[in-house]
Amino acid sequence: MNARQQLGAFGERIAAHHLEAAGMTILERNVRIARTEVDVIARDGADLVFVEVRTRRNAPGLAAESIIPAKLQRIWGFALAYCERGGHDPDTI
Repeated sequence: MNARQQLGAFGERIAAHHLEAAGMTILERNVRIARTEVDVIARDGADLVFVEVRTRRNAPGLAAESIIPAKLQRIWGFALAYCERGGHDPDTI
């Protein structure tokens, strides 16, 4: 595992702990469907939460600013495919 991968794994662990501390239940980590991977899938009450972790070191701006529209579109598609695969109705979660 190279330094970049180690930093990413560290960020994912921190994010998962933060979500758990906020009362969410971590369902899965590093889930891949087709060509898209989502770092954390959690449950917050009745809601499924799809989390893309962006660990940045010495980069200006917010991590959310680094998610381009194409990536966001892939995450939406992933969420719909995940719901379909798991038998979840995306309109009720």
